[in-house]
Amino acid sequence: MGNPTVEKVVAGKQPVVEPAHVVARHEYVDASARQYGTALKYAKALNERWPETEGRKHWYDVGHTEVNEFAKEVNGEKDALASEFSTVGITSGTIRKRWYDVRQKAREEREGVEEKDDSTGGNPARPLEIFLPEWALNGYKRIARAEKRTEIQAKSMKLVQQICELHKIDLSNI
Repeated sequence: MGNPTVEKVVAGKQPVVEPAHVVARHEYVDASARQYGTALKYAKALNERWPETEGRKHWYDVGHTEVNEFAKEVNGEKDALASEFSTVGITSGTIRKRWYDVRQKAREEREGVEEKDDSTGGNPARPLEIFLPEWALNGYKRIARAEKRTEIQAKSMKLVQQICELHKIDLSNI
């Protein structure tokens, strides 16, 4: 059957033929970019609808099981969004994810983006004292398995070996 193609004509040039999967990729990226922009616009509109009020929760922190008047209003908006998504065939799992994304964008818009502390190696649950020896040993094993090494890879192996020695890892039986 072959790859279906789409012909694109650019003014003053020969037609360019793109495979259907390339055209579909372009359309997907375009739709995703529009989705990001419209989700952000929706989040900003909801932040305007429910401004910060002292003594009241932010709208994006309202849980789906809360029953006060404010929660009913926020969850009513969520239900309206879900209803519109359902009419175009978007499933409930995707709807929950989209609502979560809008809430996160609203939080970031209102509170800013939280900066991450990279002093712990990117994972606060694993201190560097544990991460570094594991990383060095895995790196050494990976390089050692290679049958051929470039000059840079050979130098990298020596450096990783030195890191292993710093952490008192015995490489003699590896």
